[in-house]
Amino acid sequence: RDGSNGGTSDPYLSWYKMDDFRRHKVVELAYRNKQTGDYGTICLPGIVTTTDATLYEIAGVGDKNAPTALYLKEVTIPVAGVPYIYEATKDGDIVFAYSIDGQAATPVASNGLEGAFAQTANLPQDGRHYVLLSDNKWYAVDSDFTCNANYAYLNIANTTEGSQPAGTRALIFDDNGATNLNAIDATSTIVDVYTLQGVKVRNQV
Repeated sequence: RDGSNGGTSDPYLSWYKMDDFRRHKVVELAYRNKQTGDYGTICLPGIVTTTDATLYEIAGVGDKNAPTALYLKEVTIPVAGVPYIYEATKDGDIVFAYSIDGQAATPVASNGLEGAFAQTANLPQDGRHYVLLSDNKWYAVDSDFTCNANYAYLNIANTTEGSQPAGTRALIFDDNGATNLNAIDATSTIVDVYTLQGVKVRNQV
C-alpha cells in the first residue's frame, strides 16, 4: 500500500521535535507523499495543522445502500484525535504538525470516518467498510485488510444519509473500474477490490 491508507514504503510517521521558544511547546510532524489534488486520510492524537493540504470532514452520504458521493465540509478548527480526509495542495511531502499537548487517548469517530493510532485488526467484511486507496477512490473491504496507524477508514453505516448539505462539496465516485492500484503492494494482504457502489472491479489483487 502507499500513503493513501498506510504503507511499508511511505515514511508516514517520520518525525522530529522542535521547540516553540515563545510558548515552549513541542510539536511532532507526520508526512505523506502526494501530488496536487490527491486525497488521503489522516488521524493524529494532537490537534493537526498543515499548509500543504485542505482538511475535510464528512458531512453525509446520498444513499448508504447505493452510495455514489460523499459530501465533504472543509474543516477550519481541527480537533485532537478526530480523523479527516485531506486534499493535497502541492506536490511532494505533505507535512502535518500536531502538538504533544492535549492529545486524545483514543481516536474519535466522525460521521462514519474512523481513525487509528495503531494498526487495526482486519476490518469487517460487511459491505459497509471502505478504504481510500491511491487512485482517490473508496473500495469496500471484502478480504483481510487492516488500517495502518494514523490513517482512517469509512464505516458508511454510521454516516448521515440525505441530500447534499449547503456549503459542502460532493466527492463523486464512479464505477468505471480501478486504475493505478499502487496502494496494494507485494507485501499486502490479497483482497477483492470494489468501487464505492459495491461493484467488483478486481479479483484477488
